[in-house]
Amino acid sequence: MPSACEFKCDNKECKHYQSGFTMLAPWPIGEIDKIIEADNVKLDKKFQEELRNVKKIEGRKYACINYPNKNDIPKLGYRVQKWCGKCLMVWNYDAMIVNNEETVEETVANAHTPETCTQCNGQLKTFIQVVEDGVDCPHCQKRLIPQVWFSNETTEDNDTRTAKMIKIKDT
Repeated sequence: MPSACEFKCDNKECKHYQSGFTMLAPWPIGEIDKIIEADNVKLDKKFQEELRNVKKIEGRKYACINYPNKNDIPKLGYRVQKWCGKCLMVWNYDAMIVNNEETVEETVANAHTPETCTQCNGQLKTFIQVVEDGVDCPHCQKRLIPQVWFSNETTEDNDTRTAKMIKIKDT
């Protein structure tokens, strides 16, 4: 089950109160053209146009699959996001599935995504590390409030991963 976490500033005194960012756990990706034409994406014309621009301007071939995946878009890999606490930036990497027997974790590990930021050489953190360690507001320095959420994709092998995420949320 794909998941993500929204980090928001809960300090009413901060000029960025209720602002923050969202970070995804490894999220399934598919061909961008199929995602642009998916029924649930067609419902949001602005989002659909943004995806077209990402394809045209950035040359992206893949995009995150919107769930529920009613059009059965084939999962070709995972979007992996890593956080740089120095640059205050979320970096995106695509970990492509090479062997359909691999788990999500194996696919991500085999992709060999960077461990250090290409911009500042700072240590990059995975989704799990960021959720476990937390993030401070860059403006007021108070801890951002994490809110973990899940999509409604379900498969047999996701039960363990869901349990792990709930445990992380509760700590």
